Amino acid sequence: MGCSEQTAINALAHHLPPALQGSVPLLCRPRGAAGGSLQCNASIDLIGTCWPRSAVGQLVVLPCPEYINGVRYNTTNNGYRECLTNGSWAARVNYSQCQEILDEERKSKLHYRIAVIINYLGHCVSLGALLLAFVLFMRLR
Repeated sequence: MGCSEQTAINALAHHLPPALQGSVPLLCRPRGAAGGSLQCNASIDLIGTCWPRSAVGQLVVLPCPEYINGVRYNTTNNGYRECLTNGSWAARVNYSQCQEILDEERKSKLHYRIAVIINYLGHCVSLGALLLAFVLFMRLR
């Protein structure tokens, strides 16, 4: 099993009693660096993404998680995390390219709000043009 397959097991393992946690094979548990070289240990971030062990200074790229906080995301984009030169992971994971997949109801509500905003903007521009025409008409009379 790879890290991506272990995410659910790892998330559940944290809820087990301490005596049972050791019996679950957690591939993403931090381990010492091989050969004494400085590395970032494998770890799981707050969202549940398993970041594999990597060399210092490396930018690790993984597909976006399928779900973040119960919301479905597009997995064709990537998240990024940097392994710092001191052998620790950057505190913040860059999920900025991960895009939310909107369901039809949320899409229609969003489209309705956008249409209302465009409607109001159109009325404001029209009213502004009308006022400008009125002022010009009164001055040039």
